[in-house]
Amino acid sequence: MLRSRINYIKWMKLSIAAPISIVIAQKLGLNYATSAGIITLLTVQDTKKETLEISTKRVLAFVIMTMLSLFLFRVLGHETFTYAVFLCIFLFVCYWTRLESGITMNAVLAGHYLASGKITPNIIGNEASIFIIGAGIGMAVNLIMPENLRKIRAEQAKIDTAMKHILERMSVYLCREDKSDYTEECFAQVERLLISMEKEANLRIRNTFTKGDTYFISYMKLRMRQCEVLKSIYGSIMLLTGIPVQTGALSLFLKEISESFHEKNNARGLMDKLSAMRSTYKLSELPASRKEFENRSVLMQITRDLERFLRLKIEFIEQLTEDEQRKYWDNTERYPK
Repeated sequence: MLRSRINYIKWMKLSIAAPISIVIAQKLGLNYATSAGIITLLTVQDTKKETLEISTKRVLAFVIMTMLSLFLFRVLGHETFTYAVFLCIFLFVCYWTRLESGITMNAVLAGHYLASGKITPNIIGNEASIFIIGAGIGMAVNLIMPENLRKIRAEQAKIDTAMKHILERMSVYLCREDKSDYTEECFAQVERLLISMEKEANLRIRNTFTKGDTYFISYMKLRMRQCEVLKSIYGSIMLLTGIPVQTGALSLFLKEISESFHEKNNARGLMDKLSAMRSTYKLSELPASRKEFENRSVLMQITRDLERFLRLKIEFIEQLTEDEQRKYWDNTERYPK
């Protein structure tokens, strides 16, 4: 449990980066050198994008803090009361402009202005240097972000494998009258994998700054929608009380979908086969009993769900650009299937 709560990469970054900031500030002869390490601690975030966004806000907050300090300490003097007035105004401005992420470190730097008893260009330069060193080291160390593409591909492969197994089981249980051991536990596994993949895909987006990496989010959503369709098919299979003559062909078709289930399969060929099979159903003799009618209605519902299942994949393929296909499909052999 403890292991899952610790971000070991961030822990290592902070443990190394903060002392480096302090040493650099000390070597430059800056006052309050330890503050550079604290600023580094506050700068490092979980992703590159978050670090860049927060650092930008803190630069703006630093400018506001310095201008406000220059005015207030000159007018009211370097007193604790002046610092209290400063905090009141500075907090309001930061909250109003949504720069609250810059409050803590800049409040510390403003405290240096108070302790110095005066504000000169040299003192401002000292505080600016501390800020630049602390934030700069924090941003630099956050560039060391491990690539999680292999992990995403591994999750993707697990999802596809799990859904293949679901389709295989459907092809088998469709032709069985006894379905007492046919449960929906397999869907819970797929949903856990989808949540894990979504987390990794979002992390990748925040670390790459590129819109193109939404491919994996789109892929995850495709499989999530297809999983909902499979749940509907599962419910239909459980409603069957017999095995109509059309069941065999549908079972073979489910097995074929399973065998061809892959990221690059455009599903158009399967859609053509499904259309042909549904046309054949229309030529079948009318059901001889109510039970047969109900079971054949269930089979028709399954074919409609399968059409929706395949249509989702076709639409996903159609919205991909050639560049995306080259980028994400041509390199898949490097990663686990």
